[in-house]
Amino acid sequence: SDRSVEGRPGAYWVDVDTGRAVRGALDHVREQGARRPVLLVPDSTTRFHTEVLAAHHEWCAVHGVPERVVRAGSPGNGPVIRAVETALAGDPAAGPGRPDALLVVAEASPPLVLDAARRLGYEVPGDLLLVCVSEDVTAEHTEPPVTTLSLRPEAIAEAGIEMLVAVLEHGERETAGVLVPTRLDVRASSVRSAQTECTSRPPT
Repeated sequence: SDRSVEGRPGAYWVDVDTGRAVRGALDHVREQGARRPVLLVPDSTTRFHTEVLAAHHEWCAVHGVPERVVRAGSPGNGPVIRAVETALAGDPAAGPGRPDALLVVAEASPPLVLDAARRLGYEVPGDLLLVCVSEDVTAEHTEPPVTTLSLRPEAIAEAGIEMLVAVLEHGERETAGVLVPTRLDVRASSVRSAQTECTSRPPT
C-alpha cells in the first residue's frame, strides 16, 4: 500500500516523498525568476493530491506568494487542458499579473499543455515556466522540451517487489516502508538562463 498504512501491524508500504518533490519543483521555478506560480491538480482527495496541496500551501506561506490553485474537474486531456486555460487566464483574486510558472500535477500530454499556453499568448519559457508531473517521453521532443517531475513508477514497483519477496520468501515480519525518491528532469521549458540542455536533478 502507500504510506497511509504506516504504523499499522503487519503493514508494508511504498510511497514517494510528495512534499519534497513539490517543494523541489517550486524551488526550481523560483530560482529561475518565477514569482506568481500556479498549481494545477485534479479534483481529487487521494493521499497524493492532498499532500501536493499541503506542500504547495506551506511553500507559498514560506515565500510570501499568493496561493494560486486550479482544479481539473475530471481526468483526461480535455478537462486538464481546459483547466490549464483557466489557470493561465489569471485569477484576479490571487493578485495582479498573469501567472509566470505552471506546475501541472494532473495527467495530461505535455505537448498539449505547451500548445494551450501558446494559444493564450504565452512564450515558454520567456513568459511562463512549465513543469509537468509526467512520464510521457514526448516531453523531451517538444520545442522547447518540457521539464518533467517523474514519480519513478518503475522504482516504486521494484521496491514493492523486493518487499514482497522479503516477506514471502525470507519470512520478514517486521513492518516496513520505503520512500522512493522522485526525479526532476530539467529541460528548456523551465530555464530562463543560458542553460537549455536537458539535465536530470538527482532523485530527492
